[in-house]
Amino acid sequence: MPITLHANGTIDGINNSNFNSSLSPGHVVQTVYAHSSTTESVAYNGTLSLTASITPTSSSNNVLVMVTLGLVSADSAADTGWNILRDGTALQQGSGGTTNATTGAYTNAGGSYAHAPSLVMLDDEISTTSSVTYSIQAAANSPRTFVVNKRGSDDTLRVQSRITLMEIVA
Repeated sequence: MPITLHANGTIDGINNSNFNSSLSPGHVVQTVYAHSSTTESVAYNGTLSLTASITPTSSSNNVLVMVTLGLVSADSAADTGWNILRDGTALQQGSGGTTNATTGAYTNAGGSYAHAPSLVMLDDEISTTSSVTYSIQAAANSPRTFVVNKRGSDDTLRVQSRITLMEIVA
């Protein structure tokens, strides 16, 4: 049977009727998916509207966070960093830099250029069975404004950004 991910976060084609706490490490317990075609400008340290929430079934499980930002352009040449936030706290950032972020990319020049960064991170420090919300925050080498889900200078290309959360048995 094919597996189908629906925009509302449900999945068809997976039988979890036999789920129990004795699943071996690496098994996916649940998946949450969200997407956004909202074109937005986000300033340095601003948070995108793209979010997803998950309620882990066990405090010892991990959450795999996968994000694809459709297109990102900047108001000028920039090192574009992005943070994955869990309930507003940036996770797994670099250290020792002027700006520290979960991941980064270089935007060559202003609004006529764009790139599509992907972020993947295993949140192995979650330790809760309460609902948690993941979001994305802009972090650059200096104050910049980023345009997400379109090429910044015009409307030639519009796209969507996506976030997928998977609870993984630890």
